[in-house]
Amino acid sequence: IPIMPAVLLVDAVRGVLEHLGIERGVDIVYSGDLPGGTGLGSSSAFTVGLLHALHALVGNPPAARTPEALSLEAIHVEREVLRETVGAQDQIMAAYGGARFIEFPPGGARPIVHGFHPRTHRVLGRLGRYLLLYYTGVTRVAGEIAREQVARTPMLTSELTAIKSLAYRGRKALVAGNIDEIGLLLRESWKIKRGLTPLVTTPEIDAAIETARAAGAVGWKLLGAGGGGFLLLFAAPGRHEAIRRALGPERFAVPVRFAYEGSRVVLRT
Repeated sequence: IPIMPAVLLVDAVRGVLEHLGIERGVDIVYSGDLPGGTGLGSSSAFTVGLLHALHALVGNPPAARTPEALSLEAIHVEREVLRETVGAQDQIMAAYGGARFIEFPPGGARPIVHGFHPRTHRVLGRLGRYLLLYYTGVTRVAGEIAREQVARTPMLTSELTAIKSLAYRGRKALVAGNIDEIGLLLRESWKIKRGLTPLVTTPEIDAAIETARAAGAVGWKLLGAGGGGFLLLFAAPGRHEAIRRALGPERFAVPVRFAYEGSRVVLRT
């Protein structure tokens, strides 16, 4: 889990304790390996994990700790208790893990989470060998960008519909094992996303993408709300070393691997 900024960490702890009605003292120790505010879903992963741990601590029944229950509860805490402008996919992915296709029905209905056949795990293993995570060196508060996008949503119907169609094409490509198609879809998605609001990208990020493209990348997309954080690059494995050299190898400290389990309690005493 990335290291969250202290103020966000305190807010999340306060929100979860308030939501669960826990007033007695508890010791919470948190560690992370990567900077927060970088598009990796750190705040939602922390909220899901803390809810899971505290449910186990106070002895709540297993029904309170299912992936569906944890994800919906984390969404509620972030949106209704903390009043943050956040999506719902990060909480769902942290709770469920693995590869998921998520549909969001209109009217705020409960998200529909689809899994993939276990044979797709082999495809994900191959896909991981094509991916690189490049750290732009910039952290940001995702809610600020999200609020701008929400305010502009009535003017972005065609763009958001196009992004939705790319998700369905991505699911089809993943099931078919068409790895190259994933890279092209990333590139198309970024082209649309960077037009949603001027806050999504910067001249420095655009320059990094051009450098990666010239070195052999065929797909790219800033993770999370945009504005900084990690840039996901797609390239044939044989081009990875050239891309690292072009952008600076110190910015590629994180290998891409897919985890097939979501939040779990590993020890309870």
